[in-house]
Amino acid sequence: MAIVALGVVLVAINAVVATDSVGSFIVSDLVRIRSVGWVRVAFLLVSTPLLVISGRLGDLKGRNKLFPYGFVILAVASPLYGLAPNFSLLVVFRAFQAVGAALLLSLGLGLLVEATPPSERGRAFGILVSAGLIGSVVGGLFTYAVGWQWVSLLSLPVAVIGAVASRRLIVSSPRSSEESFDGVGAAVFTGSTVCLILGFVFGYENGFANGWVLVLLAMSAILMVNFVWIESRVDSPLLNPEIFKSRGFSAALFNGFLFAATLASLDQAYLLGAVFDDVLPLAVAITWLLSAAIAGRVVDRSGPRPVALKGLALLVVGFLATQALGTDTGLWLGLSAGAMIGIGAGAFLAANYTFIMGSVEPARLGIAGGLLGFSLAVAALMTAVPLLTFFIRRFEERLAVESGAEAILSTYQGLTLIALVSTSVAMLLAWRFYEDQTATEHGLASSSPDGASVNQPR
Repeated sequence: MAIVALGVVLVAINAVVATDSVGSFIVSDLVRIRSVGWVRVAFLLVSTPLLVISGRLGDLKGRNKLFPYGFVILAVASPLYGLAPNFSLLVVFRAFQAVGAALLLSLGLGLLVEATPPSERGRAFGILVSAGLIGSVVGGLFTYAVGWQWVSLLSLPVAVIGAVASRRLIVSSPRSSEESFDGVGAAVFTGSTVCLILGFVFGYENGFANGWVLVLLAMSAILMVNFVWIESRVDSPLLNPEIFKSRGFSAALFNGFLFAATLASLDQAYLLGAVFDDVLPLAVAITWLLSAAIAGRVVDRSGPRPVALKGLALLVVGFLATQALGTDTGLWLGLSAGAMIGIGAGAFLAANYTFIMGSVEPARLGIAGGLLGFSLAVAALMTAVPLLTFFIRRFEERLAVESGAEAILSTYQGLTLIALVSTSVAMLLAWRFYEDQTATEHGLASSSPDGASVNQPR
């Protein structure tokens, strides 16, 4: 479990470094402002399809064999990123990092299930959720203290430790050795995903009525239709449609998508520091970190469904509480609203990860982890820029009639109304489709000595 958490922390640190590095190139006048987004785009273009592909490869070849290569790639790519002499190479090395990140994220979830007894998996996923936030905080602190270049270089020994430890400590994973890799399906899936990402990127920049944007989105749709057709006819598909027959798994995967969209609005919480002296965003971060670990232990006793529902309910209450905030509101209300949002987010994520990875058989743990990462990446791609645009436009409108602090607050309240709707939909889906998983086994996928799936949820 510690090795998987180390991988998540390392990926989160590199994400913080990437953000700060772009800023330094802008300040140094080494890159045009319109080009800086390509650091993030390059990462998405490589990592998003590779999350699913590497998950499937892990199921076929053994997750334990491929996982260490994620650390190896980051051990090479991160120092190169820190030493990049120009912006073009910065983009190339960020894309290289995306390969390692995809391996660690897609395969790590399955390895966590295999390495942890069923009665402790909720706690393990709770710690994993906390690890991502810890990585972001640590990355931010170190980047501020020594600079992004040094943090990239310091990633080398951490990645080497992870590679060596994972090779020595992670046990063998069950493999679907009788199946082959669907190369054609992987190529078509990659093409569809790349067209989708580029379509949205250019759409945000040039408008979605642009001819090339429409062509890219149409190609993405055509390729995805072909991908579904291919997968229904090959003996060993990249993505077996059978996995979506579990309504609980499909609903939980979509809820992860909705939460990632909600998170895009929560990313604007730091702006509330101008109103509440950073109390609300700080409350969100601290309670999120603590609640994920604590909620995981509750999942081990009650199963993920009730914890997920309570976490979503707290998010709804927290978003409603933000609507009552005012510039003259006492800090206690801002603190309470932030705490409810943080507790709800941490609890939901710990429970939802546990539920998703517990709804598939052992031979599909890699593809399940890849699909989870894919849904989060696509959600962030589709919602982050529209929500930021909404924030800017609404802020400009409110600033014409309100003070700066009031405009920020009312704009954020508009975002939380959007988050309130998506969270309410997620709560309805969880209540309707999440299966009850027993307190002793949680219905989590585990394997018998012959590799057969046991104790599956109904």
